[in-house]
Amino acid sequence: MMTYQHEKSIRKAIEGVLMQKANFPVELIIADDASPDDTQKIVNQIIKENDTAHIIKYTKHRLNKGVHQNFFWAYRQTQGKYIALCEGDDYWTDPYKLQKQVDFMETNHDFSVCGTYCDIERYGKLEKVKQTPFLTFNLYDIISNNRIPTLTMMFRNHLIDYQNLPQYPLGDVALLLELTKSGQKLAKLGFNSGVYRYHGQGANSGSSRYQNRKVQFETKFLFAKNIKNQKFYRKLKIYVFKIFIDELKRLLLHPKDFDYNILKLSFKYLFK
Repeated sequence: MMTYQHEKSIRKAIEGVLMQKANFPVELIIADDASPDDTQKIVNQIIKENDTAHIIKYTKHRLNKGVHQNFFWAYRQTQGKYIALCEGDDYWTDPYKLQKQVDFMETNHDFSVCGTYCDIERYGKLEKVKQTPFLTFNLYDIISNNRIPTLTMMFRNHLIDYQNLPQYPLGDVALLLELTKSGQKLAKLGFNSGVYRYHGQGANSGSSRYQNRKVQFETKFLFAKNIKNQKFYRKLKIYVFKIFIDELKRLLLHPKDFDYNILKLSFKYLFK
């Protein structure tokens, strides 16, 4: 659990983990990126108040590492067979989330990652997200953002070379790419397990369309360069071309929503 200035939300995030009912041991690693607020005080209160809080391993960095370096630091502390993610401003709602996911992973060895659906809390108002049946994705699907919410992810720990991850600008996308590059699949299980808080202040929720496109492109093209997979590279170019055409359509049909920087960015990557 990565956290920074989450004093208003960290309690609910931690309680979502502590309420889990599972037939295996759970360890909660909290990486506090030198929060200047009362996050540490609240975490310590929870540890004192809760009988199950012995599973919490809390670290507050002396200096701020930044979103991605804190992300990778936390990964390197893990020892379990599986890793599940939840940042300090999101929370889990299903007490059997981890048990359901481990049961799936134990019986489906060709999957490296599984996740679920989640609701969205937008500026304090909860929006229910419709669940659809079980879905599967592969490496090439991730190119067009067919992926699972980060807060619902569980993946096999032994498949990741953590030395590779810090080079990528977008950690969660890079993680999915690395986990599927050898042919493993992703699963989106047909239930809802948590809530993603959109408040304009999270690591991604407040980013502009242009900034989101930029880090997506940078991450995926760097990955393509590293793995030297021609099929992935071709599909990535097709995806960029689609973004380019969509932005042209936006210029013609919805000029107020048009972003010249995205058009220029996609054109650049078409010829990269």
